[in-house]
Amino acid sequence: MARSSLKLRFREILRPFPLVQQIAKAFQRFSHKVACDLLRLLSPRSSYLGIPKGFYSGVRGVRDGDLIGEVILESQTCPPFPRDSLVKLCRLGQDTHQPWPLFWIKIPNAFLCGRSLVPRDSSGHLLAEATFSQTGDVSDPSFTHFATGEGQLITGNATSIVSRWGGDARGNRRYGGAGYWHWLFDSVTRLSLMDRFPANTKVITPPLTPWMRWFLERLCLEDRIIETEATALRVEHFYFSSPSSMTGCWNPYSVDFLRRSFLPCGSPPSDSLPKRFYIIREGYTRGIANEREVRDYFKSQGWSLIAPEKLPIPDQIALFRDAEAIAGLHGSAFTNLLWSSPGTRVLELVPDNFMAGVFEWVARLNGLEHGFLVCEADYKNNIRVDLSRLERIIT
Repeated sequence: MARSSLKLRFREILRPFPLVQQIAKAFQRFSHKVACDLLRLLSPRSSYLGIPKGFYSGVRGVRDGDLIGEVILESQTCPPFPRDSLVKLCRLGQDTHQPWPLFWIKIPNAFLCGRSLVPRDSSGHLLAEATFSQTGDVSDPSFTHFATGEGQLITGNATSIVSRWGGDARGNRRYGGAGYWHWLFDSVTRLSLMDRFPANTKVITPPLTPWMRWFLERLCLEDRIIETEATALRVEHFYFSSPSSMTGCWNPYSVDFLRRSFLPCGSPPSDSLPKRFYIIREGYTRGIANEREVRDYFKSQGWSLIAPEKLPIPDQIALFRDAEAIAGLHGSAFTNLLWSSPGTRVLELVPDNFMAGVFEWVARLNGLEHGFLVCEADYKNNIRVDLSRLERIIT
């Protein structure tokens, strides 16, 4: 704990000095990589001992007949985005990661390693797609995990939704592990293939919060959950369910599955839930410097101020399902655009140094009228909203 606190204090000291911070991070990454590469050369080709050697493709193994499994989708259709869209402006290439396959494989006597519990074969190679990459992501924590044995045994049939992004085996928040967006898109959607597996297949999960458990209960899986903090597991009959896309990228399949599964779980329509609301965001790393002025403006226009995370999930679903207009700072609350109805107007306030198009493409899939206002931000990603520009958009 003391070491962790010291590390956090050091990061805070460097925050006002972006260049120094970048140099320090680059040196840390370089020295860590050198050490891991050396261990990789010395490690034996083994499932249970040493550091991973590389990656293998699960979907290629299914196509070639080397692995037992099924390819459900070879790719997903991704329509073009205009040059002035947020997806294009953020330059993250979120519309370029196609074709992306959806598939499952059966792995007898599987060994899962690292905080992200990635399957590792007998030659020490990791399953590439379990790292949300078709070729393997070397930044996944399992790629630097040093195995020292077989770990805990899970008998019978099991699948896993533990990952770097959707929640790792330590409940680690560093990689968005407890994030609403990542939990739904990177973890829960992998359960869409459960009907391909034996009826008694268990589900290995990271440590769960009550709201995370709520979604599994709606899928009638509460009696099959195995929560774990282990970084080494051996599973007698493992069924790997692939992510339905690279995290944060175009994903029609996930949106369709989530809406079909959870939209009916929303609360009935209610006059107590506003039709036009501004999402307030408190206690998070990103914020608005002139938040009070922004709130006062929306209140003057007859909008309500809402903190969605303080509502029960059925009410969150109903709030966004029945909304006519929604505005707020880029953040996980916009994940609820999943439930919104065609024609809903959306305004996303976006820091100029923290842009991403994830909510724009969810809005596009659901037929929403998505707009955004890019705002100048400081080194902590806190923005200042130009009220005159905001007024022109709202009115």
